[in-house]
Amino acid sequence: RLFSKRTGVNYPWSKYAQIVVSDFFFGGMENTTATTMYEHVLLDERAAIDISSDDLIAHELAHQWFGDYVTCRDWSEGWLNEGFATYFEHVWREHHQGRDEYEYGLRTDLESYVSEASGRYRRPIVCNDYDAPLDLFDRHLYEKGGLVLHTLRVELGDELFWRGVHSYLTKHEKGIVETRDLWRAFEGVSGRSLGKFFEQAVYTPGHPELDVSLGWDRGVLDITVKQTHSTGDEVPNAFEVPLVLDLVDEDGIAQRERLVVRDRHGSFALPSPKRPAFVVVDPEMRILGSIDLRAPNDMLRNQLAGALSARGRWLAARALARANDAVTITALGDTLFRAEEFWGTRAEAATALGEIRTGECYDLLCRAVSGAERITHPKVRRAAVNALGEYKTAAAFETTRPLSLSDESYVVESDAARSIGRTRQPAALEVLVDLLDRPSWANIVSVGAIDGLAALRDERALPHLTARTRYGHPTRIRRAAIAALPKLVADRKHRELLEDLLDDADPILRMDVVRALSEMGDAKARDALRNRLDRDLDPRVRRRIREALAELRDKRVDATTKDELERLHHEQLELKSRLAKLEARVAPAEPAKKAPAKKAKPVLKGKRNKR
Repeated sequence: RLFSKRTGVNYPWSKYAQIVVSDFFFGGMENTTATTMYEHVLLDERAAIDISSDDLIAHELAHQWFGDYVTCRDWSEGWLNEGFATYFEHVWREHHQGRDEYEYGLRTDLESYVSEASGRYRRPIVCNDYDAPLDLFDRHLYEKGGLVLHTLRVELGDELFWRGVHSYLTKHEKGIVETRDLWRAFEGVSGRSLGKFFEQAVYTPGHPELDVSLGWDRGVLDITVKQTHSTGDEVPNAFEVPLVLDLVDEDGIAQRERLVVRDRHGSFALPSPKRPAFVVVDPEMRILGSIDLRAPNDMLRNQLAGALSARGRWLAARALARANDAVTITALGDTLFRAEEFWGTRAEAATALGEIRTGECYDLLCRAVSGAERITHPKVRRAAVNALGEYKTAAAFETTRPLSLSDESYVVESDAARSIGRTRQPAALEVLVDLLDRPSWANIVSVGAIDGLAALRDERALPHLTARTRYGHPTRIRRAAIAALPKLVADRKHRELLEDLLDDADPILRMDVVRALSEMGDAKARDALRNRLDRDLDPRVRRRIREALAELRDKRVDATTKDELERLHHEQLELKSRLAKLEARVAPAEPAKKAPAKKAKPVLKGKRNKR
């Protein structure tokens, strides 16, 4: 009913069935009138606490309009199928759970796409450069495609957007389409030229990456914007970016300002007679890209407490992760424990506390997962458990261990297992080994335990991991064990074990094997990879092999170097924390009295804080 209403096109077929099969190749396949789905769409009571199959169900149902009723002309235009189906997951979530869930789902998809674009490669959404059609079925096609539709909806407004979707479907019903057809449909209903929008969003690789700094002085709000690559380098050609800001005063009244960033560097000065209480940057997510925001901490704290949308509040929580002062930590803690706050904002507050990583943050996170103040929302509790994994201490291990052994949520148990591994405490080994065979939906607890063993970096785990790479164990457990091996070892014996698995019948598992060999970094794996490249029939595996061969030509940063960098980062945070405490104990200097040759000395006030 919802999708028929939104599109203005009634469900176009006579029936609809959903068939669940075991060990299915994909999550779902939208055969017209009869969708096939993998077995993990079926949940038990504990899985249903914080996992939903609605996204997959909505996605495949949406394909009955986008992909079956109208079909992309060729594979390069596949986003017209997958981008729409991905976006309609969010359309259902907005209707069923509200705007905050809708926007947080978009945030998750943005992070998923940016991860691929900042790691493996960047490509235009519409792209003819591929070895096989399956090469295109990636996060650019799905997540970025859906985000393009969201930003277009914000740009045009709801009425024009849905009129454009209706025009697109009815004009091309039971026919083939390309991006130009969608483009013309939206131009037709809006009377606007959208060439620049589609050129940047669909035909240009990459996305805007902005460093935004805010400051106020003598009646002027200064905004400085720099466009960069994820590497920190300046972009050769800047995107044209709509930058919207809500300037909010002490009474909560917002003044919206609209700017356009066209250059690699931009500076703007907005008249603001009174210093804003806070400024929300990109409140509607018009920017399909990343924003690194720097603003005065008091403004960010005000935004965390007073922004009208959950998006405004969680953006503030994320920006405050680089602060390290008592007032900010208290504000994040208040948000974490505010039961009426949207769960995503509370989760971002927990993550920020884990990144700040002080003793005070640890105390707050402990309260969140145990004792009288234990947080009941499983997704918030999960975020707190993840944050505790940032602490490489015996205390963090002891706090997190009980949640890995017993929690109402499978997901919390799984993430607690990961976190106790990340604490790097020797005692974690026995706990994680005991969890390897714990029954759970989709083997999620076993996979968390394997990931925890990988993070633990204890070679005593190797026999347990190698045993679980073998045929006979559930596929998800085998894949996790394969991914864990290069985190622990890079010797000939285990390289050859992985090479033997290149002949496994499961192509998804073979892709994991290729990735593990690449991460292991042993150039001697090239011969086995080349041999498999010549024989493998799956285009996704062949693509991974080509990427791995290229990666093995590069110098590998070994695990020892990574560990040392991680240790130094932890020590730096500890030093910052101590310095902040010392500065808090020293009051500002007294004003100097007039004297020709003497200067006032700082006066220490107050008593030493007791721990």
